[in-house]
Amino acid sequence: MVGQLQAADQAKLAQKAMQGRIAAMVATLDAQLKTQPEDPKGWARLLRSYSVLNDAAAYQRALTDMRTHYHDRP
Repeated sequence: MVGQLQAADQAKLAQKAMQGRIAAMVATLDAQLKTQPEDPKGWARLLRSYSVLNDAAAYQRALTDMRTHYHDRP
């Protein structure tokens, strides 16, 4: 029983660590696009990432930023 609890705790810690790494990668991409917005594939990755993470607010913010950047170039 104790071993099962420890395994469950380790699994939770591993999941939290993985979520932290994913969040850091998405934040890095977001920061790169703020300084170098001429990257259509980067915008697509960012939007897809926020969609997968189910972060509707961040998705909308990124979509607005992308549309603002490409406003004159559809």
